Amino acid sequence: MHKKWVIIPFTGISDINYNSSNSYVFLIEGTANFLRKNSMLLAILLLRKLTQQDLVIKKNKQGKPYIPNSSLAISLSHSANYLAIAFSQRNVGIDIEYLRYPNKWLDLFYWITQDVERPTVVSSEYFLRCWTSKEAVYKFIGGGLNTSIQNIFIRNINELTTCRLKTYDCYLTELPKYKNLTISIASLLLRPFELYFCNLSLK
Repeated sequence: MHKKWVIIPFTGISDINYNSSNSYVFLIEGTANFLRKNSMLLAILLLRKLTQQDLVIKKNKQGKPYIPNSSLAISLSHSANYLAIAFSQRNVGIDIEYLRYPNKWLDLFYWITQDVERPTVVSSEYFLRCWTSKEAVYKFIGGGLNTSIQNIFIRNINELTTCRLKTYDCYLTELPKYKNLTISIASLLLRPFELYFCNLSLK
C-alpha cells in the first residue's frame, strides 16, 4: 500500500529524512501558468533540497527528463494548478489529470482505447484511470514519434490497484487521489512511494 499524502511547505522539503533507496512523489499546488513555465526549475530546486546534492535535470531527444551522473530517475506531469514530480532509483513515469472536458471525455476515451479495452459500462472515473495509466506508461517507455497512447494496450483498468505489465516491463499503480486528481505511476520497482503535497502559497 502507498502511504497517504503528507502535507509540507515547499521550504520543508530539506527536512525530509531522505533515503536514496526510497521512491518519492511530490504534488505541488500553485498557479497553472507559473507551474507550466517553471516545472523544470521547481523540479531541480526540489531535487537539490531533497538530496542535498548539486544535481541538474536535462531532457533527452524524446523529451524524457533525466538526471545526469545520478542513479535517480525522474518523471513530471502537470494539470491545471498541480505539478507532480516522481523520483526513483529505477525508471519511472507519472501522470495526473482531472476531468477537464466533462462533455468530451467519452469521445477521448474511444480515441485512446481499442475495442477489447472497453468495458460494457464506461464512467468518467474509468476514463481518467485509463488516460493517466496510458500516459504514465508512455512516459515510462520514453515516448517518441513512434509511440502514442492509442498504441499502449492495458486491459481491465477498473480492476487495477497495482499490476504487472509484461509488455512494457513495468508495474502500474494508481496512487491515492488528491482532491479531484487521478494519479497513475508506472515504475520498474514494486515498492511504495513516499507521498508529499506542497502548496507554494504556504510558508
